[in-house]
Amino acid sequence: MSTIEKKDLINTANISTQYGLIAGFLMALALLLFQVNGNDFSPFMKLGKYILLALTIVVALNVYKEKINGNIFIKGIGVGTKLSLIAGIILVLINYLLYFTFPSLAFSKYSIEPHNLIQTTMISGVLFFETLVFGSLITFAALQYLKD
Repeated sequence: MSTIEKKDLINTANISTQYGLIAGFLMALALLLFQVNGNDFSPFMKLGKYILLALTIVVALNVYKEKINGNIFIKGIGVGTKLSLIAGIILVLINYLLYFTFPSLAFSKYSIEPHNLIQTTMISGVLFFETLVFGSLITFAALQYLKD
């Protein structure tokens, strides 16, 4: 990685950390709005949160490309993957926070309601891995257009 993106996983100076936090909070806000509105059983609507992730990844990669010299493809894979990892961690933390403070607002997934800690952990795990996988795929696709 360049000096712009430190090797630390979580470093507030990193573009991946900054935009990962933004993506995680935006995605959590979208899921929270679905829970509040009672539209938590629409899986296709909930996939819309990945549009927010995609927009954040594209913006972060464009900012990163402007700050580095050389090929963005290899370095950009790392940035996008770390961004997705941090966004997934934020989703998990917010889901647990909601479960312990306002259980009725904790995120549901695939018709599984978080009635106990095991279900909340399972939902959080699915959200984390979905975010990591979708984020990596989005990063790979975006880099096809950004590479030299």
